[in-house]
This record gives sequence, structure tokens and C-alpha cells, in this order.
Amino acid sequence: MPLLLFFIATAPSVVSPQSTTTPLDQEYEVCPDRPPLPEWINNLSSRDAFQGAVIQMIYRAQSYQNVIDAGECSCATRFPSWKDSVQRFNDNYLGADRNDLQDAREDYRAQANEIRNAAKALCEEAGNW
Repeated sequence: MPLLLFFIATAPSVVSPQSTTTPLDQEYEVCPDRPPLPEWINNLSSRDAFQGAVIQMIYRAQSYQNVIDAGECSCATRFPSWKDSVQRFNDNYLGADRNDLQDAREDYRAQANEIRNAAKALCEEAGNW
């Protein structure tokens, strides 16, 4: 019984997509003028918060790909506007159920992880990692 209580007590914090959001007032050492996470993503209801997690993962994968495609890591390349990531989400996942959103987030996470080291090398050269 104590083990069951542990899982019940910790389950929301372990799987909560809201834990992946970035505070709006966060200051960054690298590229401090990067576009902030759209405020509406932080304000999603708990029911819709997983959508924000998917958008953030799309953004991460796209930003790494941008760096690799450009062969350089300026702040503008590494941290573009959120517009394209939000549009990609809207075009492909708006109205998707939670399982489809989980699959999408994992697909984008895998893409990002696959290309992360190549992007990191370029960004380290530029001092933007």
C-alpha cells in the first residue's frame, strides 16, 4: 500500500507536461534576446498543457535543424521565432488526442536527440551553447 501511495502522490509531477515549460521571466546566459516562449503556452489549461510540450519539442528539433542547415549558430538561427513551430503544430496536431500528441512529442524528441551533437558542435564554436 505505501508503494501505491508513492506513485499516486508523484504521478502528476513525473508526467506533467507543464514541468517542461520555461518561466517567462527567465534570463539566459546564451542568446539572452531569444524570443520568449509564447505566453499562451504557459497559460494552457492542464487538460491542454501537453500541446505546449509538443510545440516546445518541435521548436527544439527545428532549431537544431536550422543550425545544421545553415552551418552556423547565430542566436537568430538557434532561437528563431516560435511562429513556425506553432504553425507546424497547428497544421499537423491540432485536435489530436493525447496518445497522438505523446507520439509526436517522442518523434520530435528522437529527431532532436539524433542531431543534437552536430548542432552543439557548431554552437560551441560560436559560443552559443
